[in-house]
Amino acid sequence: MEHLVGLDKRAWTSRDVAHLLVGNTALSELSMADALEVVALMKARRVKEGSVITQEGTENSDYMVLILSGEAVVQSEAGAQDETLVLGIASTGALLGELGLLDGEPRSATCIASSYMDVAILERSKLTLLMAEKPRVAANLLAAILKKVAQRLRASNKKVRALSQINRSLQDELHVTKNPLAEVD
Repeated sequence: MEHLVGLDKRAWTSRDVAHLLVGNTALSELSMADALEVVALMKARRVKEGSVITQEGTENSDYMVLILSGEAVVQSEAGAQDETLVLGIASTGALLGELGLLDGEPRSATCIASSYMDVAILERSKLTLLMAEKPRVAANLLAAILKKVAQRLRASNKKVRALSQINRSLQDELHVTKNPLAEVD
């Protein structure tokens, strides 16, 4: 990985980036040795505040980003024109765009830098190279990414169930309001 001096004058070494990659917010199942192999294939970049890191629906989704410093807002179109839903805030150690790295499908969310950021980028072409040259490391990386994706899916399913219960309660309330004489169980 190319050497990067951050805006706070911090020099990001390969070991620094590898520690973030295996941290609790990224890919904690990856060994430090494997992380160093992955980091060697990443590109360091500085991102200005307000920059779009990923754009929902965009098809140039063949990379993932590890946030070294700074924060990004993760949002999605809410259905109504010009209405967005904030899904979360991603900060140091978080991964963005790992689904695009895996499947190359259009982005499922927009990520916008809410501060200046230092990031490390892994492109699919580098992942393909890793699979050819170091298949064990690539398999470990993919397994760690898939575990992270599975955790997010389970969390999303839990949120959908909670929203479904709220929706059901609101529908029951609406039914009672429309039929004030209806019997309630």
